[in-house]
Order: sequence, then structure tokens, then C-alpha cells
Amino acid sequence: TSVVAVWERERGDGKPQEGRRQRAPHREARWGGGRPWAERLTITAPTEPGRYTLWIGLEDATGELLPAHCSWLRLGPPRTGCAVARLRVEERAASALANFDNRILLLEARVGATSLRPGDTLPVVLRWQGLQTMEEDYTVFVHLLGPDGRLHGQVDAWPVQGTLPTGRWKPGVIVDDPYQVPLAPDAPPGRYQVEVGWYLLATLQRLPVVDQEGRAVGDRVIVGSFTVQGMIGTEG
Repeated sequence: TSVVAVWERERGDGKPQEGRRQRAPHREARWGGGRPWAERLTITAPTEPGRYTLWIGLEDATGELLPAHCSWLRLGPPRTGCAVARLRVEERAASALANFDNRILLLEARVGATSLRPGDTLPVVLRWQGLQTMEEDYTVFVHLLGPDGRLHGQVDAWPVQGTLPTGRWKPGVIVDDPYQVPLAPDAPPGRYQVEVGWYLLATLQRLPVVDQEGRAVGDRVIVGSFTVQGMIGTEG
């Protein structure tokens, strides 16, 4: 038996549209004696805009949903699940720059300069949205990639100067995350790219960037570019 969660989306004609089922193993040994018990589930929030209802139910080994009474009074016929929450997803989630493993959306990215000299600092502001409760504290990386394909500047940190780790995020929270990324003093001239992403420090495993079907399409996203001017020579 599995606990299943389904986000049901309201369509324009008023009829519900059932989404993909999310399953969690359920141990029947907890049953018995009419005693309640607690289950902790991590449920991925939808990203497409619209109004959603979250249904929770039990699924047997054949994939059939078991009948359930959603009130202790047992009013009316049993259902195949109980509505436990409602959610509205705004348009900005659908137009996000990147979706990191259905955990974090990158909503916006602002690169604060178009031209730098070696040794300068590049301001970068990232706007994130959490999609689910996370037990891990993921690290953000902001890299400056030179025309030679090498790294010539970087910052790796928890969000908001380390003060707001992802383990404290609530689903739907929006986080404005500023960085000052130093460019190496010996950075060569040319066109640079700014790439960002997430990883777990304990394993160095990056979060994949996924498309709308949940398929991995990479592990970083390019959020901007700038030009590095050559150093002004001095006459001796």
C-alpha cells in the first residue's frame, strides 16, 4: 500500500484535471487499534500557473485508490481521496528561468555590469522560489566563465550571505539573493558568461535543471554575460 498525493488543477471549463500521482511507501504495521499515526511526505508543488487542490489517498498494489471517508462523521458515500490543501500558482513560476530538480525555481537574474576590468567585482542578484520543503542545505554557485572556458571568478555560498539556508525555506517562499563576485586580477580580456546552479556540499552533487516533463537538461544555467577590457598599460 502506498500513500499517494495528487495535485488536481482547475480547468477553464470548471472541470478538474488530475495531475501525476506522487507516491510514498506506507507501512501497514502502523495500523491497528484505531490509533492515529503521523506520516511525513515531501510533495512537489506544481509549476504551471493555475488553481490546484491537493488530494491525499491510499493506493493498493494494483494501483487502485482505496475508498476513504474524509470526515470522522462519515457523512455521505466514501471517496477515493481527501482534499487537504489548495494552492494558486502565479504566472511567474511558468516563466521561470530554470527549474532545479522541482525543488527550486530561478525566477529572475540581474547582472549589474556589462563591462569590467580585471580585479573588479560583478554584482549579481538572483530571485529564487522554493517549491517544496527541503531537509538539505544546498549551496549556490555563481561562476564567471572566460573566453577560454575557464573559471575566472566565483562565489559559493548559502543564500543571502549564508543567512537563509534552503533547509529553512517554506514551499512558495521567494528569496532575493544578492552576490558580489570578484573577477580575478589576471582575467584575460574577452566575452564572459555568468553561470549559476546548486549543489550539496557533502557530496558535491549538483541539482539537475529539469524541463516541464521533469527530464534533466543540464546542471547549470547561463544568466548573463559581460566584457572584460584589457589592463591599461603603464609607460616606464
